[in-house]
Amino acid sequence: MFQDCPTCLEAMFRCGETMNIPEIQVITLDKELIPLKLRLEEVVLALEKDGCVVLKEATDLTTIKSFTEQSPLEGLLSSVEKDIVVNRTVEAILFSAEHYDFRITNYRPYLAVFGQGLKGMRRDREGELIGSTSGLVGVNCIHLGGDSEVLWSIDVDGGSRQGATGQSVEVKANGGDIFICMAWLLYSVPRLEMELPGKAIMIVVSYLRDQFSDRGKIMPALAEKIVNLAGEHCHYKDQYLVWRRKRERE
Repeated sequence: MFQDCPTCLEAMFRCGETMNIPEIQVITLDKELIPLKLRLEEVVLALEKDGCVVLKEATDLTTIKSFTEQSPLEGLLSSVEKDIVVNRTVEAILFSAEHYDFRITNYRPYLAVFGQGLKGMRRDREGELIGSTSGLVGVNCIHLGGDSEVLWSIDVDGGSRQGATGQSVEVKANGGDIFICMAWLLYSVPRLEMELPGKAIMIVVSYLRDQFSDRGKIMPALAEKIVNLAGEHCHYKDQYLVWRRKRERE
């Protein structure tokens, strides 16, 4: 773990000095407000320890048009935007102190309706294995739609690295926020806390340390769309789409 590794913390701090880190605020599970640019290492530590943080005003889904009026594939592809799939704030966290590339293993838009949604908590199918491995191995990023007045909530199991504890904690967020969590975390599907004139969009993007396992293959059409937007940042080979860290950072 980072807290037992001064070298990792030093590397993280040096990396933070050279990266173009967005000036946003981060809310931890303990409801502490942390400025990402000034205290990047603390944000990463909180994410690893608690399993999740909320990145405030780190995304924008307002330009995405309704994808339900198209075929499933067309709707999926029309929702892909560079600032979502290779988000600058997520990049700062993933590549802060690690020397790994990350596979983009999932990109999926969803519609949320007030008073509806799946019940219960769930986690990644490799959650137990990921939970037993230190560092940022796998993370899920849920981009929450609507403006800053739109309220969302997510239930998380506050200590689920080793399995369910039954200790449920409610996380609050707003439209334009990103709920980022470790793949070992047990959490619920985000739910709207207010009734809206229409439906709200959320987009889930998942990342996994490259070569951690053999999972993460995605369809060519989706990969092509992402590569066209992200350019040299992403590479697609053998059905794996890899978000590559900038080599000059190493």
